[in-house]
Amino acid sequence: MSTAAPKTYAEPATPCVLIVDDDPALLRVLGRLVVAAGYEVQLVGDAERARAAARERDFAMVLCDINLPGTNGAELVAELRRADPSLGCVMITGMQPATLPDMSALGEVDILSKPIDAPKLKELVTRMVEARKDENPTTGVHERSGRIARLDAALTRALGTMWMAFQPIVSLGERNIVGFEALLRTRD
Repeated sequence: MSTAAPKTYAEPATPCVLIVDDDPALLRVLGRLVVAAGYEVQLVGDAERARAAARERDFAMVLCDINLPGTNGAELVAELRRADPSLGCVMITGMQPATLPDMSALGEVDILSKPIDAPKLKELVTRMVEARKDENPTTGVHERSGRIARLDAALTRALGTMWMAFQPIVSLGERNIVGFEALLRTRD
């Protein structure tokens, strides 16, 4: 009889899809459809929350409305892809094709028109998430390069806003300046 502890195997994390839409009802419906396809979701209603969410974790893909308050979805996706170039993307729109903003800079993007075709949405999400899993079958998501890309982007932003401040070093006993120290600061 063996006394060795039973082997345990960690399951890969369930891939998470970031869903961005300013319509709360549609956001909930999209979330339910993606959960029904077997994935976790993070629902956000605007670009700022989407940026914050992407800084906090890696996503298997993003499902984003083209029209968002203060920005358009294409600009948001371009920003997210600068941090994670292989991030899959489906853009949602109620616009006619001729009125869509230029998305050529985004690379490969799928566009889904409203009203949403649920089977088509599930097929697109599954295809993109599975393609992402193929990049890193151990973890189920492309974690390492996504984190490195986000850190690189943050460092690049910080270096671009760096400035130096000089501060005196004072001798209290002598009541005079005995030197200066230089401090690097960033606005980021």
